[in-house]
Amino acid sequence: MSLIALFSMALLIAVGCFNFSTFLVFGYTAPLSAVELTFIAFVACAAFAPLMPLGTVLLIRFTSLSLRYWQAALLSIATGLIGSVGTLVTAVFAAGGFSMTFVHGFALITAIISSLLLLVNPRQAPRIQRAGFYLMICPSAVAIWSLTNAVALAMSATSIAGTHPFCLVRDGDNEAISQLIDLRGLSIYTTKPGFKDADVSFFHSVLFVRVGNELNSYNWSLRGMRFELLAIRQFGDFPSDCTPQQDFLRTVPLVRI
Repeated sequence: MSLIALFSMALLIAVGCFNFSTFLVFGYTAPLSAVELTFIAFVACAAFAPLMPLGTVLLIRFTSLSLRYWQAALLSIATGLIGSVGTLVTAVFAAGGFSMTFVHGFALITAIISSLLLLVNPRQAPRIQRAGFYLMICPSAVAIWSLTNAVALAMSATSIAGTHPFCLVRDGDNEAISQLIDLRGLSIYTTKPGFKDADVSFFHSVLFVRVGNELNSYNWSLRGMRFELLAIRQFGDFPSDCTPQQDFLRTVPLVRI
């Protein structure tokens, strides 16, 4: 098992799957009930799950910490059960992002389980540790897709806009995207319903391009990895804080701190 390959996959998962906006939501809150604390703990575990493989690699490299195979097995089963239930419940309320919620949940669950298996002492159960290494390929593949989506989205938006002013918003937001890292596939998919008129339409990222006095809107297709033209009536009201401008993406930082 190559530590370099393991580190590369762990770093890929962290960059491709972690929600960097997580650090912006911490702050003082009033005393919470046991149920609220349990819910927050579950959300925190899901939020920081993409960083667990990276932490595991550091533990393997710099410490002698290890798990017994039965400890890793019990924790993995608990992670699978709790994670699956949490993913299913989240997907039910995810509207247009139903299938993407399952992909996201699968990536987080396998990232945690693979990390737990990698912590098993190789002298006790070498096959379990190898299984953890190969299992980490799954969230790594999702992370690659997520990052590829960001590149494809940026290139498509720039190509469609050309020299015209444009801006990008995520579905349900009233303001333009504030950091380029949000263009990743696991960050951009919608969990909110779009315009309803006989059929239900759901949007992920929406591109607005101002051509003269006209405003054209496009929906980002995660499956086709391209923007598709929308009728203005499909999206509804134009976001109040999304001002089309030249080279819009150049004005947005990679990560907002």
